[in-house]
Amino acid sequence: MFYATFFAVIVGLWAIYLVLRKRTLKGKVTPGPKGFPFIGCVLEVNEYNLYFKLTEYADKYGDIFRFKMFSENIVVLNSQEMIRKAFADDTYKLHFNDRAKMFYGEYFRFNNQTLGFVTEGFGLFHKVARQQFVKAVHAYGSGLKDVERNVMTEMDLLVNRIEQMPDMTFQCLDLFKRSLSNIISLVLSGELINDDDPDIDIFWQHVRGDDFFLSSATNSIMTSFPFLRFLPGKYGNEYRYCKQADEKIQQKYFYKLKNTYIPGKCRGLVDHYIEEQQKEMAVGGEIFFTDERIIAQIIEIVDADCIALETQVKFSFSNYIISGDLQAKV
Repeated sequence: MFYATFFAVIVGLWAIYLVLRKRTLKGKVTPGPKGFPFIGCVLEVNEYNLYFKLTEYADKYGDIFRFKMFSENIVVLNSQEMIRKAFADDTYKLHFNDRAKMFYGEYFRFNNQTLGFVTEGFGLFHKVARQQFVKAVHAYGSGLKDVERNVMTEMDLLVNRIEQMPDMTFQCLDLFKRSLSNIISLVLSGELINDDDPDIDIFWQHVRGDDFFLSSATNSIMTSFPFLRFLPGKYGNEYRYCKQADEKIQQKYFYKLKNTYIPGKCRGLVDHYIEEQQKEMAVGGEIFFTDERIIAQIIEIVDADCIALETQVKFSFSNYIISGDLQAKV
């Protein structure tokens, strides 16, 4: 029994090696640290020492080098001239403006179907999706009256929540999160989230997946071993938790709105995408804004707004704590 198990393990490892080997670079190989078999530089590079290790590699290998994290080859540009050449030179920019495939983009954005995760930076999808997002913002913000009124309504609610706190003591970030959730809901659907809604933190439950799966370490592991999402443990648990929030957002901010959509009445950004979809269906032919693509845009708006607020509040309070001048003004 032992030998059979041992043989199965060896065969399994060999099969993994063959799969990873197919993904290695071909042709002239960019210099860089070799790392260990199978795992590359995973034991050397992490989110805490990233800056120092890349500086160390740059001193040794020059302005352009690469290293592996499991099956992923990561190329680093280490000079202003090299970066400008890669992203601005007509010879290279069409290639360097592409994005690497990420686990989060593939499994939470319907195979990278959003501006933030689309792999072809100069492709048709990126161009059309960007143009339609701008049109959606203008369509909902026509005259800015509805947008301004909705936002000011939420600002009044925020002030009321603060004034109702005993001794004016409250968790600032929690209140701001609650307020931003309402603003996002208004932008998407034109409706506030009720205080007694069981899914009042639905957006932040989803953003928890961003914090986990978009870290460089987790992405490297999940990109190389995506089957971990089905297994017990932190990767599988976080995947299922985020998927549950994802499905609730889809139901509330897409399927519900699509079922109640009235042509010509724009309640929010989602209605604009639904209207474009129906126009495409009426004309016939290929539909660009499928249900999946509309949902992916909705999720991206949620993630972008929530992450921006959380980062801004944290940095603002961090600056306040260390800045005597700011404290004196208060």
